[in-house]
Amino acid sequence: GRHLAALDIDLVLTVGKLALHILDGAVEAGMSSRQVFSAQDALTAATQLRGLAQDGDLVLVKASRGVGLERMIQILEGVS
Repeated sequence: GRHLAALDIDLVLTVGKLALHILDGAVEAGMSSRQVFSAQDALTAATQLRGLAQDGDLVLVKASRGVGLERMIQILEGVS
C-alpha cells in the first residue's frame, strides 16, 4: 500500500481480509479515505468498481486465484 501511494495512483480497491494490510499501508502513506476501498469478495468488488471507475480509466487487477477476481473481471466485462 505504501508503494501504491508513492506511485500517485488514484484509487485502491482491495478484496478480502488478507488484503486489508495493503489498504492500511496506502492510508499510512498519505492516500485519503476517498481513494481507498475494501470489498469482502469479488462480486462486491465488481459492484464497487462499477460505481467508482469512469470511462477511460485504467484498471490493474493484481490478485491470487484464491480470491476469485477472475469472476470480477467477467462481471465487469459483461461475460456473465
